[in-house]
Order: sequence, then structure tokens, then C-alpha cells
Amino acid sequence: MRTIFTVLPGTGRKFSDRSMMTNCRLYICKVPIDNIPDEPTAFAIIESCLKKSRPVRIAFVNAHAINTAAKNREYLNVLRKTDINFADGLGVWIASALIYGKGLTNLNGTDFGLSLLKWAAGKKYSVFFLGAEMGIAEKAKNLLGYQIASLNVAGCFHGYFDKRKCEKIIKDINDSGADILFVCLGVPDQELWIDQNLEHLNVKIAMGLGAFFDFHSGKIKRAPVWMRKIRMEWLFRLLSEPVRLYKRYLVGNPLFIFRVLKYKFSPHR
Repeated sequence: MRTIFTVLPGTGRKFSDRSMMTNCRLYICKVPIDNIPDEPTAFAIIESCLKKSRPVRIAFVNAHAINTAAKNREYLNVLRKTDINFADGLGVWIASALIYGKGLTNLNGTDFGLSLLKWAAGKKYSVFFLGAEMGIAEKAKNLLGYQIASLNVAGCFHGYFDKRKCEKIIKDINDSGADILFVCLGVPDQELWIDQNLEHLNVKIAMGLGAFFDFHSGKIKRAPVWMRKIRMEWLFRLLSEPVRLYKRYLVGNPLFIFRVLKYKFSPHR
């Protein structure tokens, strides 16, 4: 069996902490995903990123992201140069198990983002919220502030803006002095926006977090804990929003498995 892993390129293709070089990067349908075993390891990597002289970008890759990358070359190229790609959801776990014989740790954005905010508050790092409908990021900020002592959300801006004219938003982010930027514009827009604007931002880390603000503002209800534990949150979301999500799950999930199997048996991967 050939070697399938390369050293985790967590902060610019060479991770500086030699003790963490047990972490690896693997590929699912040409999309790189970093094999990070748990949240403490992820936080150690993020803390290293916060000390870097250049901004670092992070993405959360799920089955929908991989399906999107299969159709959108620009998005695929962005994921291939993103510093850290976390495995997000049951689909990626199944794909990794099918291709490599072992599933990846699920670091989904909705849960990990909350854990990251708690960690950042304890470390005195500040965060900027960008995305969602008008008022949703602010509501998420207020509700999260009740949950997390010392949370410092340095600013908020909604996601309904002209993506070609971002000077004011970039100025607001930079003037806020935020260390970490949460971008919630959906896949692939959030990763593309980060790619196009990162060089103008003063933040240390920028990450795309999908519907994070919608969930943590209460706009969208999360699945019960028992459904999340058995990794069936996708089914709850489908039943909650069938018109919007039927194509993503009822069409997208079988298509994803087909792509994974095709990739597994491809002689050119």
C-alpha cells in the first residue's frame, strides 16, 4: 500500500512544531483535508498561527464542499492552497474510511467555532463576525456573549454586500483590531472572498463557517443532541428545510459517494 499522507502544512506548508508532525494531510476527490485528531491539537495549531507574521486561512470541508469543488475549479484551487482544511461531518468520515481505511475526526464548524470562541476568550483574542442576513451576526454576538465570559467580538457586518466593493468592510475589520475573522457567506463564496481579500486584512486567521451565525443566533434550530451524536444532523436539517436542502442531501449525498468510489479506484489519484 502506497504512502497516502504528507506532513500537515498547517501554517504555510511546513508546520514549525515538530511534536505535531504526526498530523497529516490526505486527499478526497482531489481536495486536501488535514488529519487533526482532536480539538486540543487544533487549538495548539491555531495558537501557532496567531503568532505568525502572515494571515492564515482555515476551511471546513464537508461532502457539500467536495461536491462543489468538483464543479467549481476556482473553489477547488482555493481549497488546495488553504493552510488548514478541517474535516467536517459524516460524509468526509465515510469517504476517508472508504479510501484510506480510517475515518477522520469530525471538527464541524458549528461546534468547533463555538469551542474556538471559548478558547479565544480565555486567551484574550478578539473576533470579527462577517456574514449572514442583516442583524443575525449581531444577535449571535449577543447570545454568545451570555454563554462565554470575556468573549470579545470586535465587530460585525452582514453578508449582503457587493463582493467586488469591500473597501469599507476591510477597513472596519482592520480598524477593529480583531485577531480572528469568522466569514459566514456559505460555500463557496466565503472561501473565495477570503482568498480575494486576505492580503488586505490585518487579522491573523480567517475562516469560513457557513451557517454558524444562523445557528448561534437562533435563526436556524440545531438538531437534538442525540441526533448529533449519531451523526444524523444532516437529516434533521433536511426535514427542517426540505425545499432548500433536498438537492444538497438527496441528490448530493449519493453523488458524493459515487465520486468517492470513483476517486478510490482511479489509477491517477
